Amino acid sequence: YAATYEQYLSKSTDGGATWTTKTTSNRYVKGVYVVGSTVYAATYGGLSISTNGGTTFTNYTKAGNNLGSSSLQGVYVSGGAIYAATAAGLSISTNGGTTFTNYTTVDGLGSNVVRGVYVSGGTIYAATIGGLSIGDAAAAPVAPTVSGISPSTGSAAGGTAITITGTNFTSGGSFGVTVGGVAVTGATVVSSTSITATTPAGTAGAANVVVTNSDGQTATSTGGFTYTAVPGGGGSSDGSSDAGTSTPTPTPTTTPTPTPTAAASVVVPDAGSLTPQLIPTVTPEQLALFSASDVSALTGSVVAVILPAQIAALAPAAFSGFTAVQTAQLSPDQVRAIPAQAIAELTPSALQGLKRPVLRAFSAQQGAAISPAQIQELPVVSLVSLSADALRAIPKAAVRTIPVRVLVGLSPTAANKLLNNMGTTLSGPQQRALRLASRE
Repeated sequence: YAATYEQYLSKSTDGGATWTTKTTSNRYVKGVYVVGSTVYAATYGGLSISTNGGTTFTNYTKAGNNLGSSSLQGVYVSGGAIYAATAAGLSISTNGGTTFTNYTTVDGLGSNVVRGVYVSGGTIYAATIGGLSIGDAAAAPVAPTVSGISPSTGSAAGGTAITITGTNFTSGGSFGVTVGGVAVTGATVVSSTSITATTPAGTAGAANVVVTNSDGQTATSTGGFTYTAVPGGGGSSDGSSDAGTSTPTPTPTTTPTPTPTAAASVVVPDAGSLTPQLIPTVTPEQLALFSASDVSALTGSVVAVILPAQIAALAPAAFSGFTAVQTAQLSPDQVRAIPAQAIAELTPSALQGLKRPVLRAFSAQQGAAISPAQIQELPVVSLVSLSADALRAIPKAAVRTIPVRVLVGLSPTAANKLLNNMGTTLSGPQQRALRLASRE
């Protein structure tokens, strides 16, 4: 089995004399591993697995199976576990690919951009662009634990942003969090030891907090969160009945509507209500709850003043909500704060919105996350504006989608910049086009 560039997966049964093409989910195949008749193909569109020698494949992705990224660089199988090297971490599955647990720099990787993986004797060797990371091979799934909830009290009306600490948290699959038996909103696994969420409405008193991992294993913090009664809300918190008593009907009164505070604006899932004046009061933990639709609702003036630490706190999937109008407001410092795995989530249009000084702030890790689909839509003037480190790190499969006709029209300065920084990843025709342009 041979992983090929742009030509899917090739298979030979006669020692390489002849080959047949096996169609995977994506034609860019970066690595392949075979166990008996089961074939694992790492592609730029996900992990394709065949159980019949490559005749048919089932594809596993970030969206459906919690891979760190659908852009894979390599795959390895050992002890019944699948190890996938992705552009956003090392993803490991112990259930045939149905769900993955993703490991990142938070867990000790040298970089979230993993180029290859190998397992031997219970040890994982992950080749990242930040160095070789070595760790223990994944064991059977471990049940989560909950050690604390902060804050541990909040209004029975709901809307309290909480952080749950513990161990062995995994997202995807069956992942979920409930407080008092009611699902929270915006549950996000920040790391294997931290989850952020917003409480639902509840009844005054202590409530159990239950975390369910991607594999269905749970952890319960008995009475871990206490709801406080809503002022003027009435009712009883001790379970006693008011039946049989006569309560005079109170005379209606007019209560002034309070002026919304910054915290209230964030608790209510309405990102469109945020203003530049409120943004400095929003915590990274609160921004971590934002979805792609929340991000797309932010005004350009709000995006322009978001702090780098706040941008870094956004979940990678939330970056798919950015528009070209919004990214045009970003500064170099803000762009430097974008996690590498989030770069892959930006739409081609959002990338086009970035200004030239901002593109020069791209790091090598961010450049390595650029996909073929993104670079095909990126104007050549934007490509040339990328930093030298970013240009050198762009994956070969992405680089080779740049049309030759575009390269021929570059100025000598621009052509030389691409030749000097992308020479080893350019195809022969691309190199010849740039050399021609550099002499004009």
